[in-house]
Parts: sequence; structure tokens; C-alpha cells
Amino acid sequence: PVPAPVTRFVLREYAEARDPVGAAGGEVPSSCAWRIDAKKVCRAKASRMLEGSKAAAAGRLRLGEFLAEWSGRCNEELRSACTRDLLKGLALIEKGASGRDEDAVVRVFRDVDLPKHPRERFRAIFALKPRWQMDELEAYIAATSDETVEAQLLKYTRVSQPTTDAVPVYSKR
Repeated sequence: PVPAPVTRFVLREYAEARDPVGAAGGEVPSSCAWRIDAKKVCRAKASRMLEGSKAAAAGRLRLGEFLAEWSGRCNEELRSACTRDLLKGLALIEKGASGRDEDAVVRVFRDVDLPKHPRERFRAIFALKPRWQMDELEAYIAATSDETVEAQLLKYTRVSQPTTDAVPVYSKR
């Protein structure tokens, strides 16, 4: 049998209580039913796969191959949750020369490994890659007690947009 503390930890991390009637002080009654959170489970599995991948660390892991292997390692009920959006904050998806998804590669770049202070965080972000689009960057910046995300962007980045219909690109200030 699995020890009760381990079971409680797994349920808190990867599931949500259904109808926690009578819960007091954040406690969930032992008679409560639980529902697995597919996104949390799939994200955790992707994180473990990326941590063990030398190709992902070197930026040589093809996106299509990773997505296929990732969904293949998940139960059938969870496979639809294995999307590239769940990789935000775990890995950087770099477009290939053609700009197509088939040529994109996955590189491990975890938000939790970045420095907490915004100045050092942006320094680490721009050391990896000199130009970022907002959809790539947003997973790596967060509001602090002192500054909003917008204030940090104004303070630590420069925005360029060659034409009004082009996607804005952020670079270091």
C-alpha cells in the first residue's frame, strides 16, 4: 500500500477535489471524490522527459518527435492535453529556417531555473536568445511585489515592430 502522506501529496499536486462539502480550513474530507488534472499530469511528464533528454538540452530535439513520444507515454485519456502550450516555461520552441512546426526544435529552458530578480532574469533570458516574441517571453516573466510585467518590459526590454501588422519583438535594453 502507498503511504497516506504520499497519496495526499499526489492528490494535492495532480488532482482536484470534487464537491469538497464540509471542507474546513482548506482541508478536503477523506470521503471526497477526486478528479485527475490532465494538464498537470502531462506537464509533469513532459518536465521529466525534458530533464532526461540530452538532445533537448542541446536544442536538437525535434518538436514533432517530442510531441509524439510525450503523448505516447501518457494514458489515452490524457493524450489530448499534451499540447505545445503546456511546454511554456519548461522549454523553448525554436522555429526552424522554414518556419514550419516540422522543423521546430525543443530546448530545455525552465522558468524555475531563472534568477528571481527581474534584472538578472532578463539578462539570463537574453543570453539564451537576443530577440523574443511575447508569446515566447510571457512564460518567463512574472509580476513581482515591486513591479508589474508591463513595468518590467518597459524597464528591461526594447520593443521593435518594423510595420504595424508585424509581431512586436523584444530585445535587451
